Amino acid sequence: MTRFTSLIIYFGVALVSVSSYAQDNARVIALSPHLAELVHDAGAGNKLVGVIRGSNYPARVLKIPAIGDASAIDIELIVKLKPDYIFAWEGGNRFGDIQKLQTMGFQVKLFSTSSIYDVPNQIREIGALLGTSEPALVKAKQLENELLELRDLYRGDKEKRVFFEDLESAGIYRWWRECYQRHLANMSCE
Repeated sequence: MTRFTSLIIYFGVALVSVSSYAQDNARVIALSPHLAELVHDAGAGNKLVGVIRGSNYPARVLKIPAIGDASAIDIELIVKLKPDYIFAWEGGNRFGDIQKLQTMGFQVKLFSTSSIYDVPNQIREIGALLGTSEPALVKAKQLENELLELRDLYRGDKEKRVFFEDLESAGIYRWWRECYQRHLANMSCE
């Protein structure tokens, strides 16, 4: 083996080691309660260093610093926490906040959910980003199986009585859209 080949192999191994170290020691801020839950479900709850007010599951997130809420975030505290990733909810977090964080050089990962069936994929994606792919794959598969069981259980029912409060018209949330209503009513939107 030539000296040049040895150097290439050495630097390749070093690069993989640095990348693995970065994943193992990643610091994450979740700008939505559901994203804090997904980080936990992906097996990376110990990497959360900041959450949004209102995050309460699992119980350990109550001990993690709250960096603000849906109406305002504390940029100084975010800088102080030195996150490697900031997970934001597209459509749920203020665009101006996301833009400011990106401009400051933070790695902001936007998550958009248009279907309940997106959630297992998001768990897998978080696991891949944070080096916890194995537990993330297990949890994602478990959730997929539960969703399929629920869909099969309620498929074919002729009448479904559902009470649904329209929070969007009250100006509270933009979360409830047509597909979610169908998920809640009959789990048929795929």
